[in-house]
Amino acid sequence: MYEEPDTCKEQLRMTPECFVQLVNLFINRGSLEDGRKVKIPEQVAMCLFILARGASYRDAKDKFRRGIAVVQHYHARVLQELVKLSADVIRPYQDFNVVPTQITNSKGR
Repeated sequence: MYEEPDTCKEQLRMTPECFVQLVNLFINRGSLEDGRKVKIPEQVAMCLFILARGASYRDAKDKFRRGIAVVQHYHARVLQELVKLSADVIRPYQDFNVVPTQITNSKGR
């Protein structure tokens, strides 16, 4: 569906290669499973379409030709896994146990 780089960037705000890597990450982690009729790549695409474009469930329903309940279900499921993934990917670059001297020595307001 998103093999064309321009279409993928326009609709999902990422390159096809990045999209495939994200899908494979979910598959390898075992965090998402194929549904009876909706495979993992389509689940991820639905969620990214909604997030990237600020689209409504109705917009996604029309784009993916699925029911609103199906779109809502997979959007929530993929979003939950994206949040879990963020804990592994986004980390502070410093240890927050040490208070900088500028703060320690400040007299406050």
